[in-house]
Amino acid sequence: MKTIKTEKLTIIVEGVIESWLKDSFTFGCLFLFYFLNHKFTDGAFVIDFFISIFLLIMIISKKHKKIKSLSLSETIKYLAELKNEKS
Repeated sequence: MKTIKTEKLTIIVEGVIESWLKDSFTFGCLFLFYFLNHKFTDGAFVIDFFISIFLLIMIISKKHKKIKSLSLSETIKYLAELKNEKS
């Protein structure tokens, strides 16, 4: 994964498989908490409630990302416009 930082923009370049692996690990950990809760604490409602809230927040944040997905040519145009604004 490459990260390019400028004053206004951060571009994160990662592959599809890398993104899927990161998301799978994140959601897998949360579902593991559900499993462990039911395995060792007999499914305490309070713990299930907080895990559900965390899961809901994570799903909403993934759905409403502020990062745009641009093609290479669109990204070059966007960066050129930012450069022209500075000048």
